[in-house]
Amino acid sequence: MSQLFSNSQRYLTAQELAQKAGQIIIHARTNNDFTQEYKSHQELVTSTDKQVDEFLIHSLQQAFPEDQFLTEESYTPEHLETLNLSNPTWVIDPIDGTVNFAHGHPQVAISIAFVESDEVKFGIVHCPFLNETFYGIKGEGAYLNEQKISINDCLQLSQALIATGLPYDKSQIDSLLPNISSVIQHARDIRRNGSAAIDLCWVACGRLHAYYETVQPWDMAAGRLIAKEAGAYCGHFGTQKPTKLIPDLSSNQLLICSPGIQTALSNLLQ
Repeated sequence: MSQLFSNSQRYLTAQELAQKAGQIIIHARTNNDFTQEYKSHQELVTSTDKQVDEFLIHSLQQAFPEDQFLTEESYTPEHLETLNLSNPTWVIDPIDGTVNFAHGHPQVAISIAFVESDEVKFGIVHCPFLNETFYGIKGEGAYLNEQKISINDCLQLSQALIATGLPYDKSQIDSLLPNISSVIQHARDIRRNGSAAIDLCWVACGRLHAYYETVQPWDMAAGRLIAKEAGAYCGHFGTQKPTKLIPDLSSNQLLICSPGIQTALSNLLQ
């Protein structure tokens, strides 16, 4: 990490807190010490999601009392509309992969991104059950457990392993099936891992060649920067609606992929 990195103290604090949050998650699942409920009658949330969210916000507020927060568990549409992302802002998903967490799967991540001057400055994705921590610093590359990583620049869509996800709202699924069918027919295969943050990091380190989905800003803020710093194309597919969000948090019809397949995959998803 460059000595000139202006947010190094925030970065080091976030790295430490991500590891501690990972221990909270491991302890909760090992001891079956969490409860489950549903947001809007369809999206699973556990008491551990809320515990980690509160832990991260409280700890970061103590260290940096002037900073703002956008987190999955504290989000409201009104709050998102009023955020000034030129000011220091933390964008956090306390558990990305809540269903995986509740059912004993390892694809679980804490995603922490720091935004200032209308762009993501660094992102951390810690995967406690996989013992992996991905991070990216704008202009300084992407890393996995301190080793620099880069994409697998696949040049043929037919050789590409592509990830996506499915929404909690089942009424939306039928509209997604044509794209899924097209991808399966034209790519090597498709994966549905249940964590957008991890999928983005797996593109960054070459385990996947592409990821596409409509998600929320906290799902992708850290992972997008990590993938971009690793050499991935970071954009969108389909027609984009106007949004007040900065480009780094624009999460509708997200497309992150090896540049060599971007045109073919974009055309396929249209």
